[in-house]
Amino acid sequence: MNQGTKAMAELCLLVALWILPLLTTNHAVCPSHQSSYFTGADKEICCDYCAAGEEMKARCTSNNPKPTCEPCPEGFFNQPKTIYKCRVCNPCDKSSIELKPCDKSSDAVCKCPAGSEPKNDKETACLCNKGNHIVANQCVPCPQGHFSREDNSICRPWTNCSATGEEQQEPGSSTEDVKCSRPKILPSQVFRSSTSTKAPVSGKATTSHPRATEGNIVFNNATTVNNSSTNWKFLSFILIAVILLMVSATIFLIMFVHMCQRKEKRNFRGCRIPIQEVTELSKQMTV
Repeated sequence: MNQGTKAMAELCLLVALWILPLLTTNHAVCPSHQSSYFTGADKEICCDYCAAGEEMKARCTSNNPKPTCEPCPEGFFNQPKTIYKCRVCNPCDKSSIELKPCDKSSDAVCKCPAGSEPKNDKETACLCNKGNHIVANQCVPCPQGHFSREDNSICRPWTNCSATGEEQQEPGSSTEDVKCSRPKILPSQVFRSSTSTKAPVSGKATTSHPRATEGNIVFNNATTVNNSSTNWKFLSFILIAVILLMVSATIFLIMFVHMCQRKEKRNFRGCRIPIQEVTELSKQMTV
């Protein structure tokens, strides 16, 4: 036996002496539906997995290979053949496309629209930059005459300044709206105000200066305020008159009752109308 063969034989003997104790220990070879678990006595046993959508609350024992399992709470999931606790669901954001919702056994599956950028590796949230919007699951630029100031927002049309009687100061863009000037009095409004405040004289052409028209408008406003003040004074006068009339009627009624009571004390038969007194007097004279 040469030196090389002898060295090889010695190496094999050392490997066998190192592996032999491992083969003689309580090492368990578990089937696919179970996992190995070391007990407190350094003994390895096989335990069943919890079902999909469940989490393990207590390990199995050497007498019972089934662990204690409980269903995952709402909004959580757990994959099959796992010994870990349930994990929280990661729903798809409104900026992402949901390919599959989260269920008890698996998380949601999301995908970003074409043209947008994913914010995480699961693509649960995406970025469609301002000046764009999502149409048919695609992030595309806003059409002409529309804008969007924020990311992941819809495009809105530019403001029509002329529709509100304003003038355009700055043009709009894909990210900003047009800027309009303050409202101004249109010529049609000035003409309508002048014709409503003063009727034209027949047979004569009338012209109105803008400053005179504005003065007429202010004068009409002042006249309206004066008329309103006059109406309030008239109503106040009527209210005071009604109150005084009611007070006078109350005083007269009290005086009348008091007079009747005084006549009763003087053995007067009561307050009667003149016809009753004449009738009673005629009866006495007849007797």
